[in-house]
Amino acid sequence: MKRKTKRAAKAVGLGLGTAAFSATMLTGCNLFRPSQQEIAVLYGPPPGYQQQQYDPSNDEPEDVYGPPSDFYQYAPEEDIQVPLYGPPPEDYSPEDESVECIYGPPEELGMDEPDI
Repeated sequence: MKRKTKRAAKAVGLGLGTAAFSATMLTGCNLFRPSQQEIAVLYGPPPGYQQQQYDPSNDEPEDVYGPPSDFYQYAPEEDIQVPLYGPPPEDYSPEDESVECIYGPPEELGMDEPDI
């Protein structure tokens, strides 16, 4: 018979000690068990949702072709465009328009404008 070496005995003892320690530490752990997991609902309405029944007789079809419903109520006499270009009105004077200073403090603060 061969004698066991001291090195082999240490390896076996270390392995048994590690197994005993890990068994002691893992007894309180809650291991993953698929049978205990709740299945999450991914599709469909949430729980407790009550869907109303669909009744197609309540639908009113819309006209796709033809003029809009308010087309026949249009009065072109009332639709007068304002001219964009041309001479200014007779009562216009450029002196009445004040030019606002872009830079500097606002007038609400009561500060004077800088002299440029």
